Amino acid sequence: IETTTKTFILMPKLKLRSSRLITEKKHSFIFVHNQSCVDGELDPDTKTVPSDQANDANALMLATKHDILVTTLPVSEAYLKYWAETLKLSVPHIYVPKTFKTDLLTSLLNEKEDFVQYVKNLQSQGHIKDQLLLSVFVCEDRDISFLKDLQDAGLPYLESECNYDLLRLGCKDGFRDFCTENKVTQLPGGNYSDVGELEIFVNKMHKENNTVVIKSPTGIGGSGQIRLRANQAAVLQDGEDKTKLKDWKEEVKRWLNKEKFVEAEQFADNAESEHVVDIYIDPTDLGHHSAVVFDQLVRNDDDTAGLRYYGAKYPSKNVEGCVKILADVESTLAPAFHKVGYRGPAGVDVLWNPLHFMELNMRTDAITYIKHVTDRIGKHLYESKPGTTAFMTLVNLKHEKSLEQLIKDHPEVFARHDDGIFVLSNPNRQRWTYYDVIAISPHDLASAERVMDRSIKALWGEEGSAKILGAIHQPKKKTSS
Repeated sequence: IETTTKTFILMPKLKLRSSRLITEKKHSFIFVHNQSCVDGELDPDTKTVPSDQANDANALMLATKHDILVTTLPVSEAYLKYWAETLKLSVPHIYVPKTFKTDLLTSLLNEKEDFVQYVKNLQSQGHIKDQLLLSVFVCEDRDISFLKDLQDAGLPYLESECNYDLLRLGCKDGFRDFCTENKVTQLPGGNYSDVGELEIFVNKMHKENNTVVIKSPTGIGGSGQIRLRANQAAVLQDGEDKTKLKDWKEEVKRWLNKEKFVEAEQFADNAESEHVVDIYIDPTDLGHHSAVVFDQLVRNDDDTAGLRYYGAKYPSKNVEGCVKILADVESTLAPAFHKVGYRGPAGVDVLWNPLHFMELNMRTDAITYIKHVTDRIGKHLYESKPGTTAFMTLVNLKHEKSLEQLIKDHPEVFARHDDGIFVLSNPNRQRWTYYDVIAISPHDLASAERVMDRSIKALWGEEGSAKILGAIHQPKKKTSS
């Protein structure tokens, strides 16, 4: 695997680089991908672990035989057999805390002495490296004490994959200031602590017939936002609820009673497309990074739930946009990350036409897991280089059959074919009979889409396939004036 160049994407004249996938690593990862949101139905067997927490096993996509994966639930033997025999991938050392309490981090800390001894035993037997890196799902304040607790318990050489001094970059206002300081492309906007100054900005945007969005610092996933269109009533979006406001300024004042400032920016009503840029800065080699652009898929088959994440495609069909986005990443964003000492994963939401780097997610994005495992499968099954394996992925597909039954009834669906392979990921969510799926091809995206189409039809039937694929939101194309 090439490890000396920077960017990987299926485009001419751009070089390839793997991120975590290094042939001779001097370190081993400990993956503790705790899910902060632990809602959902309880595990059907133990009646303890909520379904959302089971997403922690997704880190299997990143881990090799020299790493440790910590999960709240055991990964089934059937899936590990499928992983090793069909996909030809190595299995990491898997540690499961004996009891579940609250979430994965809490459960592991309750048994930290046992875990530390487990790690030391693996090191003494030569199964993992002496140098250890802690990888978490999302960088949060609580991880700082979590890391220190493990160090004090007997793992003094354990270091963090990410830089906890930069947590403010994960906040909307922090990333806005960071982009302004480093001349990263964004639509007009800023952070406002004074409602009068904010009103001046809103009036200026409205004179130019632009929409403004005002964001609460604590809003997540589109909630806590006020949408201001010229000559229309202000709309407050809070989760799935939308409320018209008589006076948006009063709502902002209420936010400012709790927060120092709010972020406001021009809103792109008719952006051509939305992408995710996945950046990874190797914590053991800070001079290098990888950067990949994905097309994000959203689901739009429920009027009450609105648009929801549904999957992704790679490489992007927006060749022109990707070239420009990656050029901006290489000229401004990545150098700025290096300058401040950023390390580990960074998922950046980006609009195209107009170009706007919206938000930084200091975490391993759902797409990141998929990108890593497709590169690994491409290498082992098709001798493909990193970045040259195309894929399409969909998440949360309900099926009444278990993993074992699906593989038994449809062996041809899961077999390797010359044009690609259909893969099941996110193993522990399968206990609730929800499946995340990936169609992978060594050729091109069109081939991956065909693999997806025929596999979904084989498993869900014609009617089910039409419903699953028909739920993918198709953005309206811009019309020339």
